[in-house]
Amino acid sequence: MEETTARLREAGFTDVEVSLLPDPARLEAGDQLCSYLATVVLGSHLDRLPESDHEDFVRAVAARLPEPVVDYVRLNITARKG
Repeated sequence: MEETTARLREAGFTDVEVSLLPDPARLEAGDQLCSYLATVVLGSHLDRLPESDHEDFVRAVAARLPEPVVDYVRLNITARKG
C-alpha cells in the first residue's frame, strides 16, 4: 500500500487514501468454481499448457480447495488530482 500511495503522490494526486479489503469469492462447487478459476485465477498457467489439458488442470486445482472459496483482496483507492 505504501508503494501505491507514493506512486499516486508522485503523479500529482493529493488526499490519497489506500486500503485493503478482504473480499473472498464464494462460489458454487462445480462449473461456477471451475469457470472462475479458469478465467480469473489460472489464466497465465493455462496459457502454458496445451488446451487439451486445461479442463483437467482446473478441476485438479478446484479439487484441492477445502471449500469453493477463492481468497481475494480488493485494493481501495481514493485520491484527488490537483
